[in-house]
This record gives sequence, C-alpha cells and structure tokens, in this order.
Amino acid sequence: MHANADSEHVQAYLRPYQPSDLDALWRLDQVCFEDGISYSKGELDHHVKLKTAFTVIAEAELQNESEHETPICGFIIAHRRRGGYGHILTIDVDPYFRKRAVGTLLLNAAHERLAREGCHTVFLETAVNNVAALAFYKKHGYNIVRTIPRYYHATGMDAFLLSVALKP
Repeated sequence: MHANADSEHVQAYLRPYQPSDLDALWRLDQVCFEDGISYSKGELDHHVKLKTAFTVIAEAELQNESEHETPICGFIIAHRRRGGYGHILTIDVDPYFRKRAVGTLLLNAAHERLAREGCHTVFLETAVNNVAALAFYKKHGYNIVRTIPRYYHATGMDAFLLSVALKP
C-alpha cells in the first residue's frame, strides 16, 4: 500500500513490522516523545510482540537520502481487545514528515485492520498537553472520553482517553 504523503517531497509506503526494525522504531520514539512518555526499548519490544498487536511501518522514498539515516518515517502499534475494541498504543511520525499525511496514512491503516478484525470502537491515550496530537485525533473523529490522572507515571502527567467509532 502506498500514498502520496506530500506531492512535492515524500512518497510514503506502508509495510508490516520486521524484528530488524526495532532499533529504528525505538530511536524514532525517543525523538517523538519526551522522557517519561517515550517507551524503553524493552517496552517497545514487548508491545510489538503481543499476539493481539500489529505494527505498521511507513517508509519514505527519500529524494536526498543523506538527510535521514533510515527511510522509516513513522509507525503505529495497535491491538485488538475483547468485546470488539481496538487500542492504538502509539503512533510516531518523524518531525520532518509531519503535516504530510503520514500519520493519517498510518491511522487509516490501523482503523481498517481493526475493523476487519471485528473492532467497532478504538481507544487511545494522549498527554493532556499534546495539542498537536489532540487536533490530529479530533480531525479523525476522536472524542475525549475522560481524563486519566497521572497516566504517565514517570512525569505525573495526565492523559486524555479518546475514542472513535469505526465504520462497519
């Protein structure tokens, strides 16, 4: 699957996760999220190996490959839960590729797969101060369900629990 993420600068392609991707995903997660919110390599490894989880990688066709050490420009980890619920664990997009539809491409791919696997609703959490993420999720139909106090234990920061109903 591919989509034109920005007609002038990047073509993004989706592919499944491979174990050799772990280091690149961990490095990207460290760039995308501050300490206390980003995952340790062990946590990330655990999540990508969950039997009910899947990870989708977005790779960019780079025009100037010297600018980036990896073509991975984003990824999403999602999993299906009992009762027809899906959960987005994380969605990470390299800052260079933000606002170029890479996040939308990843989120849509996760929604489509979760729907195929019988999910009717998807949940996710995001830090209450992550204004860009909140705007992105609201643009994609997510609504705030509630605030989760001290969700990010290392920082004590609260998170919003958001949800969206999937189209059948």
